[in-house]
Amino acid sequence: MKTNDDIIYLEKIANISHDYYLTKLSIGEISEKYKLSRYLISRYLDDALEQGLVKITINAPQERNFELEKKFRQLFTIKNIFIIKDSENPSLKNENVIAFAAKHIQSLIENSQVVGMAWGDTVYRVIDAFSAKVKEDLVFTQFIGENMKYKSATGSGRMVEKAAAKYSAQFVTIAGPLYIVNNQARELLKKEPSFNRAGNLIKKLDLIFCGIGTLSSI
Repeated sequence: MKTNDDIIYLEKIANISHDYYLTKLSIGEISEKYKLSRYLISRYLDDALEQGLVKITINAPQERNFELEKKFRQLFTIKNIFIIKDSENPSLKNENVIAFAAKHIQSLIENSQVVGMAWGDTVYRVIDAFSAKVKEDLVFTQFIGENMKYKSATGSGRMVEKAAAKYSAQFVTIAGPLYIVNNQARELLKKEPSFNRAGNLIKKLDLIFCGIGTLSSI
């Protein structure tokens, strides 16, 4: 069980790590900010790695199958399609796809201010593979109603919150269910103050990030 001193220490090294890895302050600047020696700052950064507060991953580039991509474009007239070559290690097939998707989606998010999101295991894993960044003018929002999986880590409300945390950004959820049978209830919901912000953001979406639904999702 962690003591209050343990919690304070973890918060301190987390803040120092945030300044070093995300805000890109130098060790000298952090030393000046916290009035601590450079040696202590370096030790705290090492501690953050050991404690698991900071995780560093090196993603080798995933090879694409350009020949197969060309055939798919011609066959299905899809402009943007990416096909990853099979890994020599069968256990890395899914990981390579997730890593490539995360990198590509983050490149699209760089030029976005409002990102609409769905939910699901694949979306969850892609967000997990995101590199942490700071983009405070960014907003993640649902663009369809709540799937009511409040206890699930892959529920729709949790997804926007998880993605926003990767960017120290804002998130907005929709206060309404995915399916509404009553037409009058649907129209009245639009007038609810709690729906206004999400409703306005949906009209300004720069990017929609979602997976492909499966039979189990139905």
